[in-house]
Amino acid sequence: MSPPPLTVLERILVALELIIGVSAVVGGALLALDPSGHTVGLRVDLLAGTGFASFLVPGILLLVANGALPLVVAAATIRQRRWAGSGHLAVGLVLFVWLGIQTFLLGRASSLQPTLLLLAVLIAVLGAARLRGGLDLG
Repeated sequence: MSPPPLTVLERILVALELIIGVSAVVGGALLALDPSGHTVGLRVDLLAGTGFASFLVPGILLLVANGALPLVVAAATIRQRRWAGSGHLAVGLVLFVWLGIQTFLLGRASSLQPTLLLLAVLIAVLGAARLRGGLDLG
């Protein structure tokens, strides 16, 4: 017997997490492979005062926190794992905290920050709605 199909809410969450996850895996891998940041158009002097001498550690953190986590939660949703609902909330909160720390340390470093903040809040809110029993989207 096959599991029931994903709800609209679950499909939206999976899509958002795939976008965030794949982007962060690519960005994090590029930063880890080229810690100078040159490959992605960043300068190491952007890190002055942050405690990081290169983009190696931030790249690895990006890859794990905002790359692997959303992809694991998306896969758990597709496989209908019970803990996936909490995972969505975690993805939104981790991205929100990441952006807060990034903005605190670097200031407005990217034009993507407002869009990513919106996605973080959206994923967290939709994840919370899923935990509460879903949201009637149609």
